[in-house]
Amino acid sequence: MHGFFTKKESQSTVKIQKGKMPSCIACGLYKGGCSTPKMEPTGKFKKGILNIFDYPIPLEDEKGSLFAGVMGQRMKREFKDNGFDIMEDCLNTTAVKCMPMDGNPIPFQIESCR
Repeated sequence: MHGFFTKKESQSTVKIQKGKMPSCIACGLYKGGCSTPKMEPTGKFKKGILNIFDYPIPLEDEKGSLFAGVMGQRMKREFKDNGFDIMEDCLNTTAVKCMPMDGNPIPFQIESCR
C-alpha cells in the first residue's frame, strides 16, 4: 500500500532537546497528571481509513475515549452520514498520546509519540 507522503515529507525535522532523544520517557507527559496516559488507538480498520487527531482533550482523557467530546461525537455523525462507521471502518489515534497539561503540545512531544 502506498501512502500520501514521500519518505522525505514524512521525516522528522525535530532537533534533539537538551541532549534528549525523542521518547515517551523524555517527553514525560505520561506522568504529568493525565487520567489516560498513552491512549491506545481505537477502531477495527476494516476499510483502511486512518484518522490522526492532534491530542486527547480533557474530557477524552477523563473518559479514556477519543470520541467523548462534542467534536468527537460530531466526527462520528459525519462519518455515519457518509456511510462509514468510525469504529468499524477506521483506525483512530492521536499525534500525541497523552493530554498535554499546558495547552498545545510542542514539536518534541509530537515527535516523541511518533
